[in-house]
Parts: sequence; structure tokens; C-alpha cells
Amino acid sequence: MQITSTNGNISCPNNNKSLKYIGSYIKYKFDNLFTHGLIFVIPFLTIISVFIILIFSIIYYYTEGTDNYEDALWQTFTRILDPCAAAEEEGLKRRIISGIVILCGLVLVAILIGAIVTFMDEKLNELKKGHTTVIEKNHTIILGWSPKICDIINELIIANESQRNPSIVILTSKDRSEIQYIIQNKINDSKNTRIIYRNGDPTSVGGNEVLFVYADEMIARVIAQSCRQSGLNIILTTLLSFQGDEIYFKYESALVGRTFYDAVFSYNKCSVIGLMLSDGTVKILPPSNTIINIDDQIIVIAEDDDKIILSFDYLLRINNQYSGPTSSSVINHNTVLLAKSMTREATKRIERTLILGWNNKAPLIAKELDTYVAHGSELHILTNSDEMTQFINQQLVNELTEQKLFVHSGSLTNKFDLEKLNLFSYHYIILLANEESEQQNLIKEADAECLICLLYLQNIIDRSNNEKTFNIITEMYDIRNRQLVNTTSADDFIVSPNLISKYISQLSENKNINKVYDVLLTAGGPEIYLCLASMFVPLETPISYHQILQATLKYKCLAIGYRLMQYSHDKTRFFGIVLNPDKQEQIIFSKNDKIIILAENFMSSAPIVVHTNYKFQNTRF
Repeated sequence: MQITSTNGNISCPNNNKSLKYIGSYIKYKFDNLFTHGLIFVIPFLTIISVFIILIFSIIYYYTEGTDNYEDALWQTFTRILDPCAAAEEEGLKRRIISGIVILCGLVLVAILIGAIVTFMDEKLNELKKGHTTVIEKNHTIILGWSPKICDIINELIIANESQRNPSIVILTSKDRSEIQYIIQNKINDSKNTRIIYRNGDPTSVGGNEVLFVYADEMIARVIAQSCRQSGLNIILTTLLSFQGDEIYFKYESALVGRTFYDAVFSYNKCSVIGLMLSDGTVKILPPSNTIINIDDQIIVIAEDDDKIILSFDYLLRINNQYSGPTSSSVINHNTVLLAKSMTREATKRIERTLILGWNNKAPLIAKELDTYVAHGSELHILTNSDEMTQFINQQLVNELTEQKLFVHSGSLTNKFDLEKLNLFSYHYIILLANEESEQQNLIKEADAECLICLLYLQNIIDRSNNEKTFNIITEMYDIRNRQLVNTTSADDFIVSPNLISKYISQLSENKNINKVYDVLLTAGGPEIYLCLASMFVPLETPISYHQILQATLKYKCLAIGYRLMQYSHDKTRFFGIVLNPDKQEQIIFSKNDKIIILAENFMSSAPIVVHTNYKFQNTRF
């Protein structure tokens, strides 16, 4: 581009260019102003309207001889808004003036209507895209998208039933219409909870309030403990669900200065399991003589937060003046047991565990198992993936200190490969879904493989002359397959997406829940055990739950419920599990019934005897 400077008179073509430039500049400024929408259009049209009314009112006043200027203003104003106001005009001059005013009015109204329609259309599109601001109080925000989201929302809907005007806000980068369609199809009744959808970047909000959940790590911990404690998954699922008893925190001023032992017996229908100290430290199953300070919170299992009520006679209870029913057989039973050691501390033993299949949680499970077993234990893995075999050989073998690793090449859906493993030589068998994909069709395929494997295992057990002495735990993705799993030989199963969804829902209500489960699912600390009832109380004799609590505390453990094994396959009876029973409830235990306790390094049963005469081909690392 060449720029030329002239010092003489500007020629006519230059004048035209200047006028053209001025016109373009004015048009450019108007275009910029119009992009502001109604904020500019309405004031602009108001100014133009006032100008037209003033001009034509003067014309009306001087040409028609109206009585006063106010009448002229009113006539002009009505003709701009209503063309019919000039229908009875007489005289050519008056009709021409009224026609011009009416045309100006039509143009102004048309521009105004067009601007309003455009604004409304843009606003509706913005609402559909979910870009508007949300102003709510005490609401739950879900950041991101996952197939687990519907399970999370279902749990939150249940939790919100007792709240006033609750809401859930979903912020995700996915299309708002698509998300709304999916959720509305899967959630038929949101009850009193409003679900609000917004589109945006989930990573742009949260700050210090964000609590990260490592789903694979949690599921690995649950699987590692569940294979050793059949029924643990059902207990955890119940505690994490808003439909039954769950874990709460509460300041209880009446118990300040009292001991943890006193707190345990201060409630009829609540199970005190620990304390959260003033510094945020969580103590599950603290020593019985631990003093409750003014800023400490008790941690309880209760039906709801409004059910955490001290019993009317709690002072009598904690002052040892409570005269509840006592069974002489209980006294005799405890006298015999107390003659032995006051604790039943477990010692690690050599164990053999078999993992069928492989997914991202398998290495984490292997490392969790390593914390529970004695040196010289064995971990056998069945996989048909060369890549996984290489990973085990090069990395996983170096991360385990107590277990020897053996890899078997084969498929979990091949009966011949399963038969070669000599199942009766293992203490625990863990069945993992091979596919970690979130796609629905692959999830169904992974669950189908697990079900086929379970049927093969059932067939192998039925054809054998040996009694089943090992526990089988399986991981599934779809909770609808629960019924099919119950017909197989599986002792327990974990629907990992469902369990994680419940856990996240609980965290959204109280993030301190994370500290409780971090303690319960960590080896070496207080854990949940299902122990034979005969270890604490006599069988076939009515006994109150209050007495069961007293009996367990003598062994430095704490009862939180029981399991009646005659209902172990009955879904309607929660598979025989009863959590947080009333302390006045009378229970009659049979031979295989169990008491659910919190304990640290507790031996819940006699060692399992396995058949050690086994031969197999394997690769050892």
C-alpha cells in the first residue's frame, strides 16, 4: 500500500472518498451498537420516536389549528402506535401528514418487535445450551459426565426427601439436550428435587472444595477385604445408601466429659462407632476410656440424622444402673471365654489367592492383598493377554513383598483352562470383569463373561467330591445382573459403578465420610469383620443386643449388627444382614450365624483348610 501526502487543494474525487469513509465509519459504529441488542435498540428507538413526535406535533399544531400543543402531541403519539386512529381524518393535507406519521410508527414498531424476537431467540438458544448463571442455595453440584451419574442422582434424590426445595446442578461439556434426554429417560421421578443442567468446563470450578475420589483404589480395597469377609460388600452398600442406616457426625453436648464406652450405650437405636476430634482426626473404635471433649463429634450409624436421640434412661445406662434383661447362660458363656485371652488378635498366615481376568484394578488388588498375608503366600493370575503378562513380569512382581506371583495363560470363559487350576487349592478366588470401557454394549459383554465363568465354576464344584472351602467374589458392572449372580456359587459380588456412585453421593452430603471409609478400608486399622456368633454369645438362647455389645467390648471390638445365615440368599431380608438393631431387641443365634463387629487385627474364624495336593502348569515370577 502506498500513502501519498498532498499539500495543495483537495480534489473532488478526494472529497467523495472522504464522504464515503465518513459514511462507512458511521455505519460501522451503528453496527457495533446494534450488536449490543436491546440495550441499544430500545433507547435508540425511544429517541427516534420522541424526535418524530416532536416534529409532527409541531406540524399538526400549526397546520390544523388544534386548541393547544398538548392535543397535537397526543394525536401524533396515538397515530404512531395505532394506525386506526387516523381513520376519520378529513382533508388531503391532514391525511398525508397522518400517513407519514403512521408509516414512521410502523417502521419503529417493526424494528422493536424484530429486536425483541431476536433477543428472545438468542436467550432461548443460550438456555438450551446451558450457559446461564445458576443462583441456588444448599444445592449439590455434579461436575463432568459419567454413566454413574444416574445412580448418583438417584441416591441424592432419596437424601433430599426431607429437605426443602433441594436442587442438583450438573455442569458438563456435553450437549445439554443430550444429557437432559438421558437423565429423564432413566430417572422417572425426581420427587421434590429439581435437576438443573448447565454446559461448561467442569475443571474451571471447585477450587479448594474439590475432593478427589480414586474409584479404582477404593474398589480394589473393597474387593481385597470382601474376599476375606463374605458379606462385607452388602454391609458397605447398605451404609452408603440413603435408603437404610448410614454414617453421621453429631455434636452431643450431653456426652462431653463422658467416655466413648458411655456413648456406646447412650442410644437405643444408634450405633456409636467412633469420634471425630476437634482437629478433624477420625478415630474409629477408640479405647473405651477415651474422653469426649467439647469440640469432638460422635460418629454414629443411624437411620437418619433426626433419629440420633439419646435414650430417655441414658444416664442410668452410663452410670451402670441399667437393669436390662440378663441371661445366666450368657454369664456362664462369657466366664468361660474370659478365662482365655481377652483378645483374639489375628496373625497373618500363608494364603493362596486366584485372580481370574484382568482390568485396571488388578494391580491395586494384588498390592492390597499383600498387606493381609504372611510371607510365602501365593497369588495366581489367569489372563490371556501377553501385554498384561509382560506388565506382571516387569513391574508388578517388584511391588509385592509377601506373595509369589504365578501367571496362567487362559481365558475365564474356557472351562478347560479353569479345570487345570485346581480350584480347591485356593483360599480365595477373585473374578474380575475384563472390560473397563464405559460403553454400554461392552459393559454387557464383560458381565456376560463373568456370568459364564461363574457357571463353569459352579459346575466344577458340583462335579467335585470336595466340599467348597474357598470364597468367590466377583466384580460386575450392571446391578441388574444381581439376580443371576445369586444363583451361582459366588459368595459375594461387587457392582463397582453402583458402589462408587453411592460413595460419591455420601461425600456430597458430608466430605468427612471420606475419612471414615479411609480408616475402615485400610489394612492394619479398625475393619469390619463378620464373626461367628458363638465366639461371643451362646447359641439357641434369646439374648438382647445390649448384651451382645457388652460381650464384644470385652474383646476390644464393637458390634454394629449381625447376620442370620438362613436368609443369606434372600434379597428381601438384605441377605440376612441387620445393621444398627435396637438394643432391646432379642436375638436367637444358630450355628453359622454371625455378629458384625469393628475390630483391629481380629481373627474372625478358624483357619480355612485347603487341599494342597495340586498340580498345574504355570509361569512363576
